[in-house]
Amino acid sequence: MADGALLYSCAVYLYAYDADQGSYLQQTDAAVGCALLASDAGDSFSLLLYDTQKTPLLQLPVTPSARFVPQKDNYVNFYERSKQRNYAMRFKDAATSENFLTSVAYTKAQVFLHSTKAFDQGRSSKPIVMIDQLSLGKEDAAPLVIGDVAGITLKKWQGTVDSRRDFFTSNPMEIAKQQKYEETSGSEVRRIKLVEGEARDADPFVHVLATEALLGMQKMTKRLVTVTFPDTQEWMIVEMELVKVKKNTRSSTNNNARPAPVDNTAEETETQGEHEELVKRMASLSRMGSQSSGLIASVKTMLDSRVEANGGEFDTPMSRSSSLSQQTADPRAGYVPVLLAGLQLPGERPGSLRSLAVETNEVQTNVHSEVAPQSSSSSLAAKVIEPLKASSTALNVDVGSNEANGELESNMEDLQSQQESLQVENRTLLDKLQNGNHLQQEKFRLELRSVQHQLSHTQEQMMVYQEENFQLRTELAAKDEQLAKEKVKLQEDTHKQLEQLQRQVEDEVRQGSKTSIERMATEKAALEARVAEMTAQQQQWEIERDMMNKRLSQAESQQVQLQDETAKSQATQNSRVQELLSQVQELENESVVLKKRAESYHSEAQHLEELLVSKDQEMAQMQTAKNDQEYAALSELFKEFMNDIYFHFQDAFDEDTEFTGKEIVMAIRKILKQNTMDILGKLEEFYHQQALRH
Repeated sequence: MADGALLYSCAVYLYAYDADQGSYLQQTDAAVGCALLASDAGDSFSLLLYDTQKTPLLQLPVTPSARFVPQKDNYVNFYERSKQRNYAMRFKDAATSENFLTSVAYTKAQVFLHSTKAFDQGRSSKPIVMIDQLSLGKEDAAPLVIGDVAGITLKKWQGTVDSRRDFFTSNPMEIAKQQKYEETSGSEVRRIKLVEGEARDADPFVHVLATEALLGMQKMTKRLVTVTFPDTQEWMIVEMELVKVKKNTRSSTNNNARPAPVDNTAEETETQGEHEELVKRMASLSRMGSQSSGLIASVKTMLDSRVEANGGEFDTPMSRSSSLSQQTADPRAGYVPVLLAGLQLPGERPGSLRSLAVETNEVQTNVHSEVAPQSSSSSLAAKVIEPLKASSTALNVDVGSNEANGELESNMEDLQSQQESLQVENRTLLDKLQNGNHLQQEKFRLELRSVQHQLSHTQEQMMVYQEENFQLRTELAAKDEQLAKEKVKLQEDTHKQLEQLQRQVEDEVRQGSKTSIERMATEKAALEARVAEMTAQQQQWEIERDMMNKRLSQAESQQVQLQDETAKSQATQNSRVQELLSQVQELENESVVLKKRAESYHSEAQHLEELLVSKDQEMAQMQTAKNDQEYAALSELFKEFMNDIYFHFQDAFDEDTEFTGKEIVMAIRKILKQNTMDILGKLEEFYHQQALRH
């Protein structure tokens, strides 16, 4: 793993975007570690992702240009420039995701404010703004647009270029602990109206919020905004949350001219609107189909009544034009397939609609083909009738021609029979046209009913799936809560066992310390007894020295007496004096030897005292070294215990099978029960070895 100070860590699931499949693929089976690291100098930061073997999977620098975008279901998307690939992280819950984004946002703010571009007056005198999204907020809430009034809660930190050294530390997370320049408390809300970019406020910070930082926010959304003012060399860091929104209904046209940021809620609303419009169009098509059948029937009835009113005579061109006008003037029968051909509903079969349209065109073609010879025959009849009428008028003028009248009557009867046959054919064709239109409309109705049935069935399935999803989520939440409780209980049991083991270890260490202290006390008592003995000997030697001094004084007195006596007997005294002088010399030598021995005894006593002090120091050092050795041995032993337990857990849960909460708890209890006896055995062996060493 990479070196560096750890600022923040959590566990996530890592996904990478696959361009070939067009989706995100999970990189590891288990969760990976996510750590925010700082360099040794504290001026650069990086994000490290590593697997369970502590092998780095991905490391990218945290700079002001890095973008971490929160998404639904606790996902966070980001782009890695060196690999030119999109990644996504899935967090345990929304709180963990928000904490991670907050940590990264504070880090980016600190790096940005220490860069030279943040206060470069040569580039622009306008404020430089960096916005980081911390949470999504409500999905169904409308985003803020120009003209809306936003009610926000905020925490603001403010300073100058010169105050950066005193404000920032090597840990960007400590920004939140610094003294705030402004903060809303309780139910206090600061209201800001969003305005156009040209309308400037008296406060530059409020202007930045109103024109840029608040745009697109939804209710309950959190953002971290970092602003620098190059002209005044000031900076601001603001953590804000949108809690209230007052929409501006008068600026709807302006909102359409300047669209808000596109989000998933707008897409869902648009899809729902299209679905409702589609249902309305289908209902109108159904009504149009039912109305068109009645219209065709009414046309036929009008034609029949017109024939009866004319006494069985019917104008064939008029009937043809009426039938054709009925076919062309009624757009509803032919308009339905055009609408249905463009529908894209779940379970739709476009081929059936296209075949239906083809059949409709064939029926209309057949009708036109049948009407065409009828119109030609009626036109021929009209051409025949006109000269016959002219001849009949001529024959009427010639009153004397009876044969011509008979022939004319026979011709009129033939023409009437032909006209009746043509009327029958016309009615037959009208019936065929009506039946074709009726069949066509019935097909359209059946197709519409099938589509509506499929749509309702799909909606019912969606409702069932939603209910199942809700039930599964409820069960998962209950299981998660149960597992959390069992985890807390297990942690408490483990903590109690560890405390008990620590108490046992402390008791045994205390007993061992008592034994060594008693041994040292015994040695100290022996040394003190020896010192007392040497002191007694020294006192005895001092007594002997006093006795020798007394004897010396007695000898001197005797010498004086002898000197007095020498006056009486010089000769006898000389030899005696020599003897006494030799004795005195011997006594002086003995006194010198005794003094030297007394001094040696005194030096030995001082040396013994120094030895006693050094022994005490050695005892303290030995006790400290012993405690350090025992602590190191115990720590290594506990590390070995925890590694054994961890590998037992890893062996138990690395399989692909799924476990219930009860099975997990039983497995954990079994592993702890097995390892507890091993731990106690190793502890007994450890203390036995410690006892053998001493």
